[in-house]
Amino acid sequence: MMRVAVFASGSGSNAENLIKFWQQKPNAPARVVLLVSGKPDAPVVDKARRLRVPVVVISRRALSHPEDLIRVLKSENIDALVLLGFLWLLPPDLIQAYAGKILNLHPSLLPDFGGKGMYGMHVHEAVVASGATKSGITLHVVNEEFDRGPIVAQFALDLHGHETAFELSQRIHALEQQHVPEAVEIFLLQQPRH
Repeated sequence: MMRVAVFASGSGSNAENLIKFWQQKPNAPARVVLLVSGKPDAPVVDKARRLRVPVVVISRRALSHPEDLIRVLKSENIDALVLLGFLWLLPPDLIQAYAGKILNLHPSLLPDFGGKGMYGMHVHEAVVASGATKSGITLHVVNEEFDRGPIVAQFALDLHGHETAFELSQRIHALEQQHVPEAVEIFLLQQPRH
């Protein structure tokens, strides 16, 4: 069984969905065994604890010198990292320690509407303002640049006329809930075990 650490610092609905997805499968190929968050008071922290997933809270400064975090991940035999609403750029040492085994969820069809500052409602506002006819979600491998790693999976939807950014965000969230756990599992099953 692959041991996964989820990095999240928001409401945690996608993290909760992924945790439950594997907890409800008796012979699941993976389990979320650790949550890493940059916010001690984030709702995702409580959700993880209620689901009996240990939590590590890190500061931005600690992340910039990730030796201790890498040590914790290795001591927990973590096979892969999944970023679900974690907005800080990972440092090169952490990316190298898990090269090719870090997956990020982004709420647009990359390469459109990605990069620094493009997260959450900022993405949906930009999509609506652009007049785009489609949006969606992207799962991609993390590298040293925001939202530039190889794309693993994308799921699209058509925009409705006169749709607000909030309405789009709700539909994107539903798309995430529907597709993310299975797409993450498929990605993990393609990874060599250490």
